[in-house]
Amino acid sequence: MSGAATSWAMRTIKWPLLAMLVGCGASAQPPGDAGAGSAGNGGSGAAGSSGSAGGPGGGAGAAGNAGTGGGGAGGVAGGGGSGAGGADPLNAPAKCSSGVFWTPADGDSRHMRPGESCASEAACHGAGTTGLHLDVAGTVYPTGHEPDDCHGYDPAATGADLVHVVVTDSAGMEFSMLPNDVGSVYLTASLTFPLHAKVTNSTGGERAMVAPIDDGSCNHCHTQTGDNAAPGRITIPQ
Repeated sequence: MSGAATSWAMRTIKWPLLAMLVGCGASAQPPGDAGAGSAGNGGSGAAGSSGSAGGPGGGAGAAGNAGTGGGGAGGVAGGGGSGAGGADPLNAPAKCSSGVFWTPADGDSRHMRPGESCASEAACHGAGTTGLHLDVAGTVYPTGHEPDDCHGYDPAATGADLVHVVVTDSAGMEFSMLPNDVGSVYLTASLTFPLHAKVTNSTGGERAMVAPIDDGSCNHCHTQTGDNAAPGRITIPQ
């Protein structure tokens, strides 16, 4: 595959601001219930109980203060947890999560040049300058801003989720691709463009593009910083 930047002379891809791809795993949760203390009988009121956690990312509210006075009011209710979910990996700082890079010394193989645009019309596997023409090719990463040639997401790694890239062409044909051990996916089948694409995980999470795409060279737009309004890399769902 060619590592050079490529030009889309024949096709134009329209990227909605993907949020990138919608429907991701954990979303924000509602605040937790506030705790409330019972009234004191003649003495100090009991302290309010802790507010319950608001969700996967929410902490419990603080316990209420004890009431005072002869028939003291109950303690002030503890506030509920914030309920905020975990941060989206798409927005993580730039890094190579795997810590491993492909180099030319590794040779040409299915592991070559992860993150680079290999299937565009000006690239080796799009222009027909190799024996292997790819209608779709891209690299899935754990986070959204990983550099070229960094090994991507390996679904076979210990503790990794089973992630697939799913494309459906205009003829209704659906193809599900499991990334290889450097995160790359590719498809040699002849597809009818435009395509719809999404990334799914084993728990029902997904990132789905909200508009059809006219070019199968995913990494042309899904660069480290994002081109043509793409927000960054093809990133696993939460």
